[in-house]
Amino acid sequence: MNLSELHKTVFQQDSVSTKIPELENARLQEPAPIPFTFETIGWKILGIVILVSILIILLLWIRNYIKNRYRREALQELNIINTNEINETFRILKNTAIKAYGREKVGNLYGNKWLSFLEETGKEVKMLEFENAIFNSIYRDKKIDQNIYSRITENSKKWIRTHA
Repeated sequence: MNLSELHKTVFQQDSVSTKIPELENARLQEPAPIPFTFETIGWKILGIVILVSILIILLLWIRNYIKNRYRREALQELNIINTNEINETFRILKNTAIKAYGREKVGNLYGNKWLSFLEETGKEVKMLEFENAIFNSIYRDKKIDQNIYSRITENSKKWIRTHA
């Protein structure tokens, strides 16, 4: 007896089909599929947590949107202003600062202190470099160069968008 015949006889003797001939043509019976439903308590808890999270995020977004309304209005006013109306630009900035920081803190600021306040409270806002041009325009009624005015306006818009 060679190795392959020995192998066949050993495995055929161990085979279930040689012991029980009825199983040879029998079909394998699979269990019924387990239904996937959301009827357990864990899914309900997860659903509630997700809904509450979405509701909280939505409420925070709405609160932030309402809170920043004064910024949007100030930016609209700045966009409407005619060129070279520096007084109107700084009136809008002062009103916006009063709404954000209160009249007690901002109301008495003017001159260099006012421009320093704008630089300190805004991100990357540069107003002090235009100090002479601003004061000549406001107090001496001199016209500002259009390039300088547009840079002041851009810094004003940047301050409105970025102040704390």
